[in-house]
Amino acid sequence: LAAELRPGVAANKENVARAIAADVTAEPASVSFTRQVWPHDDDPAETRNLTYRNSGASAVTLTLSVATIGPDGKPAPAGLFSVTPTTVTVPAGGSAAVAITVDTTVGSPDGYYGGRITASGAATTQVTPFGVNKEVESYDLTINHLNRDGAPTAEYITLLRSFDDGRIHQLFGVDASVTARLPKGRYSVITLEFGTEEDQSATLLADSVLTLDRGTTLPMDGRAARLIECAAEGADEPSGPAIGGVNFTDPERQFGIMLMSGGATYTAAVGGDEPVAGFFSAYLSVLGADGAPAPAVAPTEGPAQYHLSWAVTGRLFTGLTRTVAARDLATGKVDTAVTAAPSSAVR
Repeated sequence: LAAELRPGVAANKENVARAIAADVTAEPASVSFTRQVWPHDDDPAETRNLTYRNSGASAVTLTLSVATIGPDGKPAPAGLFSVTPTTVTVPAGGSAAVAITVDTTVGSPDGYYGGRITASGAATTQVTPFGVNKEVESYDLTINHLNRDGAPTAEYITLLRSFDDGRIHQLFGVDASVTARLPKGRYSVITLEFGTEEDQSATLLADSVLTLDRGTTLPMDGRAARLIECAAEGADEPSGPAIGGVNFTDPERQFGIMLMSGGATYTAAVGGDEPVAGFFSAYLSVLGADGAPAPAVAPTEGPAQYHLSWAVTGRLFTGLTRTVAARDLATGKVDTAVTAAPSSAVR
């Protein structure tokens, strides 16, 4: 294997050495055009300059060629990219510029286009990559985040999952109102809003399916959330943080958001009530015994813990109030071994 790799390694070293010793260089190293916002019938043509510099003692003539590829895997149509001039002479100790222009009004599929400009001259070759995003049909989604008091809040994390390609878009709290530019399609929108440092509460909001086919404003309003109150006969205060969350699964990928709350937890389904296959929400809570024997379910030795769980498919539940009777609980006994004291040895 090493013998097979040596020719490639040697070639790479030779390319690096040639690049270091080259008299002609190109600036910038790559060219990125501004994203062209959909629709494209009024896109302005955009031009960038590519400058070649010659540190040698003799002028160098460069011939430029262009290779491109579009979102369909085919070369970009004529007129989408143009380079002028196609031949340029760079004087000794001087520079020369060429112009790269993109015109996305040219009829072609929407999506990302890329390519490279190869400048060839005597004993020199310079390659410069370039690209443009000819935006697919897209719309602005503005999300207004309000806490449970109805006040704007920037204490949140919002996830948007595309039904079309499974891509996850993450929005972190900077401003209460945030606008995302997204391709047309259907999305699940999930927001986790954080409470104050004093109360340690959390609010989980979810729109299980949002159709984005126009500019849309979505309120993620904590005032719609309701408290989760779960209890069991014989149980007392939580013995650990409650766990709540939503998840989305499909045959190829899954995503979700899970919270561990040391305080109160509030939830709400926002938007439409359409159930979504693969979407489910769950709440888990661990409660400790209150000191009094729990009828028929408490173990006879050691402290009792009550593990409670509820799940809803297709959507997020809005609040949850449940009290579990002793007769509805099963008893499990757990034997825990004593942990050995730590030890060390020196050899």
